[in-house]
Amino acid sequence: MSDIIYLKNDLNEIQISSFGGQVLSWKTLLNDVWVDILYIGSSSKRSGIPILFPFANPLKDDIFEHTGVNIPQHGFARNSEWSIIENTNNKAILKLSFENLDQYLKTAFPFLFDLSLEIQLNLDNSIDYTLNLNNLGEKNLPIAPGIHPYFSIGHTDKTNLKINEIPGFKAIDFPWDSELSGDFYDFKGEVNINFPDYVLNISEIGSNPDCKYIVVWSQNESQTDHDFVCFEPFYRETNAINTNPILVKPNETWVSKFRFSVR
Repeated sequence: MSDIIYLKNDLNEIQISSFGGQVLSWKTLLNDVWVDILYIGSSSKRSGIPILFPFANPLKDDIFEHTGVNIPQHGFARNSEWSIIENTNNKAILKLSFENLDQYLKTAFPFLFDLSLEIQLNLDNSIDYTLNLNNLGEKNLPIAPGIHPYFSIGHTDKTNLKINEIPGFKAIDFPWDSELSGDFYDFKGEVNINFPDYVLNISEIGSNPDCKYIVVWSQNESQTDHDFVCFEPFYRETNAINTNPILVKPNETWVSKFRFSVR
């Protein structure tokens, strides 16, 4: 049975599920009005902020080459039950460990690890999203993860989005009404996205920035869920856990910290 964590301060409200370690919703107070920043869709995979670990997107033939075993798109973290380590008004910490995996996944991904997610409410209209991955084994641990936030926006408003920090992205020319697969854009550590009612800032604020891309993805009006846009921090390209992974050395910790803020 999954648990729901509720965090709240004067400017932010967050809900997090222990299933998937997933942020389900984020409301923030703008101009005396509570605004839903994240889209809440028809399923958990179309809502909030799923975490894509140990890799994002599909693998070639869905095979993790290290073991030759099938692991489906976006890995297993979003489909696993996480342990709640800390829960206060302003902060939650959840953890997923190798020991939490079933025998199939232990065989498919045979690396001893602890992955923790920390969500911190700040005293402004922002939240911090921190991942800590401890390699507890004796061999390098390969990863190529991603973060998959769904931001709420009406489908017809998508053509008005503006992002100065992503050269080549023009919302007016983006094929919002097509079947999208996700477009990769180079990420330089920060983007500001002009939504109809606010500006969203996504910043990598950790001491060792490691994110390479922002992926833009949405769905068209033929789909049940379409009033959203995803601006997804992807640390590496598709299939990179097989070809170009981040390698966490034995007894080392990989840390990534993002701040999502609106103004």
